[in-house]
Amino acid sequence: EQRGEQRGQQSAAQRGAELLRAALAGPEGAPAATGSFQIRLALADAGSATARRLSELRNSDQAYTIAPEGDQALVLTALADQGLYYAALTVRDLIAARAEGGVVTIPLLTVTDWPDLAERGLWGGNSANDIEWMAAHKMNLVETHVRLGVDEQGQGTASVSAEMLELARSNALKLVPIV
Repeated sequence: EQRGEQRGQQSAAQRGAELLRAALAGPEGAPAATGSFQIRLALADAGSATARRLSELRNSDQAYTIAPEGDQALVLTALADQGLYYAALTVRDLIAARAEGGVVTIPLLTVTDWPDLAERGLWGGNSANDIEWMAAHKMNLVETHVRLGVDEQGQGTASVSAEMLELARSNALKLVPIV
């Protein structure tokens, strides 16, 4: 089960689930899918074998496992929303590579994955316009220029678009403001 977010914001795990649903949706007008196959996203229970195994990995907050549960389910597990997001991206990519003629084949496989680098991104420009592309490639840091201004008291201000902050957060990216 996923944790609820404050103020109606979409978590990275919820965004990952949304991307999976989109990957599984057939072309418009295609017959509805049949069967009872499930893909579940779940935060690892504290103290479970999976949680212990993931916590031993480098950058464990971004680590995840994908494992079949019988032949009717695939379970994506992580210690944090960011890991669930990356697990969903991996399954989405595997599904996309096997979709043909409106038929989606979901591979039953076991994966444990984690990044070697804690932060991955593009620096030195305003790459905020590429947030979704960066997220799709499992980058997690984006720089953006701030808007500078002066308030009524003559004090300098710096601000970042709330929409951009939310887009970065829901795609598991840390937004770093630059002046």
